[in-house]
Amino acid sequence: MIQAGKLEPALGRMDRALALAPNDPLMHAMYGEVLLHGRQVQAAVTRLQDAERAFPDNPIVSAYLAQALAAAGDRAAAEAAARRAEAKARQN
Repeated sequence: MIQAGKLEPALGRMDRALALAPNDPLMHAMYGEVLLHGRQVQAAVTRLQDAERAFPDNPIVSAYLAQALAAAGDRAAAEAAARRAEAKARQN
């Protein structure tokens, strides 16, 4: 978990990282993970859904999305995202 009061600095660092590497799917996945650890579950889901649309072949983004969806309580969508992650990993 991100400690109280530490989310905003972490997100600021992620914004700077994304500015340097906007086409890096791992940066987008990490941003969603930071949001998730900061208990910003819906923001994490939204960020990771956007990332999955932007990087449809990346299994890591889909795996992080599965985690966020599970945390949001959407088990069916989480399982679907996990299946997509697994299928993409097999293709790569």
